[in-house]
Amino acid sequence: MHGNAYSRAAKHRVATYKVLSALDCHVVAHDYRGFGDSEGIPSEQGIIQDSLTVFQWILANTDNGPVYLWGHSLGSGVAVALSKILTEKNIPVMGIILEAPFNNMREGALYHPLSAPYKFLPFFQDALQEINGLFKNDEIITSIKYDILMLHDHGDEIVKMDLGKKLYEAAVKHKREYQTIIFKELRGYSHTTIYSAPNLPEILRNFMKLEQIGKTNADDSEQS
Repeated sequence: MHGNAYSRAAKHRVATYKVLSALDCHVVAHDYRGFGDSEGIPSEQGIIQDSLTVFQWILANTDNGPVYLWGHSLGSGVAVALSKILTEKNIPVMGIILEAPFNNMREGALYHPLSAPYKFLPFFQDALQEINGLFKNDEIITSIKYDILMLHDHGDEIVKMDLGKKLYEAAVKHKREYQTIIFKELRGYSHTTIYSAPNLPEILRNFMKLEQIGKTNADDSEQS
């Protein structure tokens, strides 16, 4: 579930797919309505519904394989919202990975670099009020039961790491006994190039327990 620009074919997104493919993961990337070659006009509920539809397609076309959700930037809000829906429906997901996540849309907009020139204008606070109810990740994430991995870079100027840490703190505050919640701090990769971090494959391998999954699949193959 990608961020708020371009399409699923953007260079940094394709680079992320390649990292996952190198770990023998199957990647399903989609464009929300109004993005890429998808028709329609985007809205909060609309892009969440689009992602739910894709997830349902994945379930229908996989043989009970482990499924992870990945959301970057704006997509972290979509992934959190989708995770809440799946939690309520008791649909199993192995975990969610949030890359450059934010705690809520209001603070995400407030600290976005493009908002800086407008903060002292009379209409700025009114504009913030309009998005106050959108993507309240810090509230929604408290109801999610899946394992969570958050990735954030110290030099991220689009979504400040402080916002990611606030989301992490909200999640940990309501952590279940069996739940794993991890926040990984990186340096030197800004908002869109975490894929190039040399230790990213190892971070993902450990969180996704890929060795264990690979061993289980191999055992099943031998038994069959």
